[in-house]
Amino acid sequence: MLRLTAVRHFPFDLDDARPSCHGLAEVFAERLAGDGVPADPAAALVGNRNSFSLMSAQVAAQLCPDPDVVLVGHAAHDCDLSTSVAGYLQQRLSGDPLVLAVSEQGATTGFAALTMARALHDTGAGRRILVVLADQATFTYDDPRLSGLDRRRDHAVGLLFTDDGATPVTELRVLAQVDRESLPSALAAAAKEAVSAPHGVLVAGAGLSPADTAAATGGQVAVRHAAADRLTTAVWSALADELAVPATCERTVVAVEYEPDLGYLSTLALTVPPAPTSGAVRD
Repeated sequence: MLRLTAVRHFPFDLDDARPSCHGLAEVFAERLAGDGVPADPAAALVGNRNSFSLMSAQVAAQLCPDPDVVLVGHAAHDCDLSTSVAGYLQQRLSGDPLVLAVSEQGATTGFAALTMARALHDTGAGRRILVVLADQATFTYDDPRLSGLDRRRDHAVGLLFTDDGATPVTELRVLAQVDRESLPSALAAAAKEAVSAPHGVLVAGAGLSPADTAAATGGQVAVRHAAADRLTTAVWSALADELAVPATCERTVVAVEYEPDLGYLSTLALTVPPAPTSGAVRD
């Protein structure tokens, strides 16, 4: 069983010490041309220059400098294509960690990464597993889902799982082929553990509206909605905020996210001991 030791949100401001993203627009214009997505190869890109490798290394330095496994999850591309994230982390972290990336899963990328973390833990691949989820806001193309992104800062969320973590994962599920018609019943089932608990909280991702969660819970449980300004990390920073709330009793906290384009509904349930032993850290 996975056991959560710490979860923390890391915002990143402009890193003006790093070179600009010159050349990225040209690279992506070439890549996107085959899919018919317009991108100006001469566009002047605006971004904070925080690469996934840089953010992941800083998260590891704060949460676990010597992990056995690192999983880096991201829904969109990196702003630095010149550096191998795996190679960068393996050179800078103590020991010889296994470093893997998880992507192409949209808003549910973090849940896919945790599913892999569970499989690696259960097969004995590591006792200290660090999951780093990252968002950066330098894009070379327009898309409606990018319109509300936080362009001021980049973001990462680190989740550390260890054998002695105080917060056990009681459920982790990725349900496929969930369309809007079947979402209400699927979401009600996903929220059931929080609704039936004496002290339950539902943390809902940006893919779920207040109307969605109200219908699923019947108003019987507290609901925290994540902001809609990030692709990968929003529900996880909301989870970090929730776990950092002082509590005198055990809680059941369920995080859930819906990815409509892929039809994925993903759920994580935690049994959270009274604070501060949950290990959650709020930035």
